[in-house]
Order: sequence, then structure tokens, then C-alpha cells
Amino acid sequence: MSARRAIVIFMMLAVPTVCAAQSRQLTRAEAELIARASFTPHERAVRGFTLEGYPSKVPGFYAFEALWENPQEGSAIVGHRVVSLRTGDVWEAALCGDKIETPALRPVQADVRRRIGLPPARYRRITPRGEYCPWLGKPVAPFTPPS
Repeated sequence: MSARRAIVIFMMLAVPTVCAAQSRQLTRAEAELIARASFTPHERAVRGFTLEGYPSKVPGFYAFEALWENPQEGSAIVGHRVVSLRTGDVWEAALCGDKIETPALRPVQADVRRRIGLPPARYRRITPRGEYCPWLGKPVAPFTPPS
């Protein structure tokens, strides 16, 4: 076999492997799907539940504010979520460090991660461990109530 032929065969085999290892970021619609699934069924069932999305001030995240049609005076805010466009992880924005992990959310995240080309082993390698505030880019101390 000639050296040129060996190089061509190597390139044909290696390039798809390298490309397959790449993943893309979530789209806004995928981030919204994850954010919506992070709310409880009770929260999603309130009258007029809607999500308003906007790019986070920190690149790589998308933020959502969930609202409802409150018939009385008072807050119309159900909650805030921040979704990583890299991993599909989701946090309650007001409680930095509290990653939301529920049985109902896991299959939605798994489906989106599969679609963006992020296999479970790679997800585990790139995800920070412990309490972390990703949109501030630093670890956070666990909350300890005053004594």
C-alpha cells in the first residue's frame, strides 16, 4: 500500500471520529424546553404560565423568567431559571448554586444532550462538581443559617 493511500484511508476513518466528538450549543428553543421542564407540574399549571427568555449577561447561558396571570395584587413571577447552553444544566437563578435535578427533568435533558452530541461520559467530564455558580464563574459557599 502506498503512503498516499494509507494517509487517505486514515483521514477517512479519523475525520468522522473527530467530528462526532464535537457537540453544539443548545438552541433557544432547547433551552426553553429544559427551563419549562424544571418547573413543577403545579407551577406550570397556574393560570397564564409563560416563560420569557433572554440571553444571560454571561455568555454561554440563557435566562428565563416564568410568569403567571395573578388575579390579585402581588407578584406575577413564578421563578427564574438559567440554562447552560453547553450542557443543558439548569439552576434557580435566585439561589445561585442550587442546580435543579428532578426525575421529570432528567429525560428532557438526556434527549437534548443526545441531540446536541453530548454523550453522558463527556457530560460528566465537563461538568463542575459541588456547589457552583456558573453564570458568576465561581464556587459558592453552601448556605448556613445564622445561629
